[in-house]
Amino acid sequence: FYPRKLKQLQKERLAVYQAVPSFFADVNGLQYGLLQIQEFPKSYYEAVREAVKACNHIYNKTYDLLMRGGNKELEEIGFHRVFHEYITHRSIDALTLLGRYDFAVTENDEELSIKVIEFNSDTPLLIMEAFVANEAMCNHFDVENPNKDSVKQLKDAIYLAIEQTKAYIGVDKPNIVFSASKGPEVNHIYDDSIECVRSTEFLQSLYDGESSFCYIEDLTIVEEDSTINGSFYEKGLYTKEMKKVDILYRHTYPAEFFPEDIAADGTPVGEILIELVTEKKLGLINPPTAFALQSKSLLGLIW
Repeated sequence: FYPRKLKQLQKERLAVYQAVPSFFADVNGLQYGLLQIQEFPKSYYEAVREAVKACNHIYNKTYDLLMRGGNKELEEIGFHRVFHEYITHRSIDALTLLGRYDFAVTENDEELSIKVIEFNSDTPLLIMEAFVANEAMCNHFDVENPNKDSVKQLKDAIYLAIEQTKAYIGVDKPNIVFSASKGPEVNHIYDDSIECVRSTEFLQSLYDGESSFCYIEDLTIVEEDSTINGSFYEKGLYTKEMKKVDILYRHTYPAEFFPEDIAADGTPVGEILIELVTEKKLGLINPPTAFALQSKSLLGLIW
């Protein structure tokens, strides 16, 4: 009985995830997506949504207070000097387009206690799990999807963020590039580049306008206006085909890496990228403000 049951479950699982080929159900030959769900009462989802609204309000107020201080206060909180101007650039109305709260949820006397452990506001992952795999499981087990309207909401938010970024940098028809890191060599546990690339491709698929995909490692920075091989290039970020990037959707490359991102010839490409943003030669999504919110020191200040 057990081998037959196992084969049946394996076949069932394969069919479910074959219907969503963009999701990485298996990684390095191991099962990642399970054929299983965990249900919660409706009141649980409502409490979490209210917690998100409350936390957003707190983070917005904290950011406003942070902006009233000077460089000394930013250094005391732990922000590297290269980010002092960077985080002041509010290129879209929201402080972040897409973020993920990590909550610790406990129940006391039938009341939920929800505490923030971390706010991944700049480079959140678990995107495919929440928007794609969750829907597939809900459909398979015929239960209500608590995120049923979320894909449309995200689609609208991406469009709005790009429109606002276009206006912020003053480019009417920008070259929009969605990027992800190639990641490290595949290890025996988890190849995180799969998640980075698939998540970025999913986000790009929600944008109806013209855009392209490029690995972060294939992007090139021109440090100053230059003539290269007989062609003129202004200071900026370029694809490997040397097409200037106006808006970069940088989903999985943390901004805290920028100060340490130095080319083989010693060029501080990370700091130059920050300059491009502060000079409005490049629009970033998530926006610069998202980096400020992701800081653990800022969370410590809130607590």
